[in-house]
Amino acid sequence: MKHIFRTAFVLLLFANALQAVDVPFIELKGHTGWLVSAVFSPDSKKIVTASHDGTARIWDAETGKELHTLAGHTELIRSADLSSDGKKFVTGSHDTTARIWDIDTGKELQTLEGHTERVYSVAFSPDGKKVVTASIDGTARIWDVELGKELHKLEGHREFVFSAVFSPNGKTIITGGWDKTIRIWDTETGKELQTLEGQSGGIFYIAFSQDGKKIITASEDARIEDRTVRIWDAESGKELQKFQGDVFDGNAPLINFATLSPDGKKIVTGMGNKTVQIWNAESGKVLYRLEGHTGNIHSAVFSHDGTKIATAGGDRTARIWDVESGKELQRLVGHTRAVGAVIFSPDDKKVVTAGGDGTVRIWTLE
Repeated sequence: MKHIFRTAFVLLLFANALQAVDVPFIELKGHTGWLVSAVFSPDSKKIVTASHDGTARIWDAETGKELHTLAGHTELIRSADLSSDGKKFVTGSHDTTARIWDIDTGKELQTLEGHTERVYSVAFSPDGKKVVTASIDGTARIWDVELGKELHKLEGHREFVFSAVFSPNGKTIITGGWDKTIRIWDTETGKELQTLEGQSGGIFYIAFSQDGKKIITASEDARIEDRTVRIWDAESGKELQKFQGDVFDGNAPLINFATLSPDGKKIVTGMGNKTVQIWNAESGKVLYRLEGHTGNIHSAVFSHDGTKIATAGGDRTARIWDVESGKELQRLVGHTRAVGAVIFSPDDKKVVTAGGDGTVRIWTLE
């Protein structure tokens, strides 16, 4: 009986080991700082990365070969975004500028100058003709991509602006600030349309649902009750739902991020207590807690078909989970420092992870 138990135990360990390492990957080396962004081109042929080392890089997704180094920023890059057609890349930096780059050549096309403090967030409009930037100078700004010209300065926030994004139809922009407000702006005129108030912590994450009808926000604060995720009606500004993570020993962990599923029916949140929670976006109930990471959760994304979730953690691993059952499907092991970002390829067959060790890895899931 002891022999059978020992054999079963060894087989279990072997199975877990296979789960942890039996996923082929290509390692992309070149960055020397923390990775803030990694994204596939729409055709899955290239990967574009941005780092605290002040550079962005373009890679061949099949071979892992570096194609171009995008150098020009004089301080670390804080945020980045790829245009929907995959032809341009925008980066925002602590050097107070944003820069637009050509993906095919690696050439810098425009330097967007005007902010007086660090640029925290950058995003292309859906048609790729405009860029919105957000800064700790308290403003967001809309720019013409072709000319590099500032079109509108969005003023109204009383403190840092951490995030700004276009609606799916490009007609409005939402911004989130440390002043605890979310603001909706008209893209063409730069006029403020609405101010959404109710969260008592600073807004550090905002996003539209894919249909543009809802807005999702996340805030954090020293007080437990301020660590919330909320869903708002994008047209009326009405708060539809509020989520708060589990309370452990009288303390609610910080919510590091929140992501809405492609169909808008679920939300995944990453917590400061090393757990991931999947919520029903309509009822506000927790469906599953994805437990297994031994470090804080830095990122989580849904696959494009909505059936899987990829998570990245401070325990140097990324993990793939089944959305319906909450079961861990695969464990991606190899980074030597925390994994800060994870993303699925457009066909959901590969995952890219970006680590604090300065490396990017492309994992083949099938």
